[in-house]
Amino acid sequence: MINYRQLSFLLIDDFPEFRVSLKGMVNQMGGIDIELASTGEAALSKCAKKRYDIILSDYNLGEGKDGQQVLEELTQKELLKPTSVYVMVTAENTMEMVMGALEHTPDSYLTKPFTKALLQSRLDKLLTKKIELAKVNQAIISKDYSKAIVHCNLLIQKGSKYSMSCMRIKADLYDKMGDFGQSRVIYQKVIKERPLPWALMGLGKILYAQDDFSEALALFDQVIKIMATYPEALDWLASTKQALGQPEDAQRALESAVKVSPKAIFRQMHLGDIALVNGDIKTARRAFKAAVKLGRTSVYKTPDNYLKLASILKEFITEESGINNKRIVDEAMRALKELETDYELDPEIQLRANLARHAIYHKLNKQDQASELLAKSKLNFTKIQDKMSGMGCADMAQACKDGEDFETCQEILANIMEKFGDDKELMANLETIVEDKAAFEQAVKASKINNKGMKASVDNDIDGAIDGFKEALAMSPENISFNMNLAQMLLRKAESIDDKKQLLMEVDTCLNKTASLRETDHRFVRCQQLIRMFNDYSIGLQA
Repeated sequence: MINYRQLSFLLIDDFPEFRVSLKGMVNQMGGIDIELASTGEAALSKCAKKRYDIILSDYNLGEGKDGQQVLEELTQKELLKPTSVYVMVTAENTMEMVMGALEHTPDSYLTKPFTKALLQSRLDKLLTKKIELAKVNQAIISKDYSKAIVHCNLLIQKGSKYSMSCMRIKADLYDKMGDFGQSRVIYQKVIKERPLPWALMGLGKILYAQDDFSEALALFDQVIKIMATYPEALDWLASTKQALGQPEDAQRALESAVKVSPKAIFRQMHLGDIALVNGDIKTARRAFKAAVKLGRTSVYKTPDNYLKLASILKEFITEESGINNKRIVDEAMRALKELETDYELDPEIQLRANLARHAIYHKLNKQDQASELLAKSKLNFTKIQDKMSGMGCADMAQACKDGEDFETCQEILANIMEKFGDDKELMANLETIVEDKAAFEQAVKASKINNKGMKASVDNDIDGAIDGFKEALAMSPENISFNMNLAQMLLRKAESIDDKKQLLMEVDTCLNKTASLRETDHRFVRCQQLIRMFNDYSIGLQA
């Protein structure tokens, strides 16, 4: 029996009458620690100060963030405990709303109106599961993923009714730790018993990362046959089709996914990118306008959407004057102004906004304004280039090329290929402006060697993986991903030997190369896990 008197509640709804009604239901269940919020922003402010046990949020919350975006931000900022329950509540049942909500994995979903009995029954089931997985979730909260896996194994061994959930958690944690060999074993075991979509997706992603695109495609197709409107499967199908050199098929898959769930900001971004590859700038313009609009109230807002929208709008500009031309230029400039305002403390974004203006003036053949912006941008670039992203450096290289400073352009490109050679999207964008084809080919070759190391890692060939990553680093010693991969395998090897000192010195060298990683980088969490493991081993040696 769940004692709701001991639990804290946050009820989020923009209608006062429903908030009062819902609070009454919770009171009848025994709940007394109840707080209310009428907007997504107010809810997030409360969650920043207090961790609630149960959150019931309406999907539509009027102006500002909706329930889906509240859940996104709570998850991204780790304001929602794994031990907490988040239930999405809505009066709508459209495909767009349901898929948009479920994609972000609330614990459950209720359609208005509902009774107190239904609410309590649903919460009872959810909380019973949370209680069973409490030790697992506490370890996850502490980011001690190895300990969380141990607790999962204990639950599986005792035959818990949540054993399959434990298998899924284990696979996810191994993926986060970069230990794809272990997660692959789990996915294959589950699929052998029953082809569950999450296991098919997990194995497909690993195969995709290994460049085994045909096998990955077969798995994503299998998921879609099971669930025809599974947006994530369509997303990965699109990525795989693109990797196989079928960009038109990739765009069709993404367009299908957008019809099912259009409020996913990353999906709109992906559609915009692939539409650009296909030369479909009208679709790209729509997709990035949607991404900018969604981003205004989303934690996943990114400056790249503004920059890409401005770049796309530039393609509609002609040298001829006219009202339509002026509207396009004004739209692009407004996007860049909004970008600068929202990211006023980020010097890289300020620089990239100026580079985007430079590109527009260059297209308009306004060379005085373009030259002035380029000179200013070069000066700012010299101050921050060591901390610049790969795309930011690429923007600078393109501007130098447009301004006919070919020497600086090639210097920047050489640095990009050394540090970011494993970024396939970035390298594809660079190929048209790189003159040093030998350096470009070496960066591509290093990436392929790294992929061989990844395959050896998945096959649990630790020494083979170490050799592969070291070979890749010999060609690109500053590459952050290569250094992280080698650190991961060296730590794996350290588990099985007594004298760890030399290995840990090598790990320390690798991790020092990751110092420039931003928190917004998708590799940041994994890097923090590696640093934690390294520190644990180092403390053990000192003891």
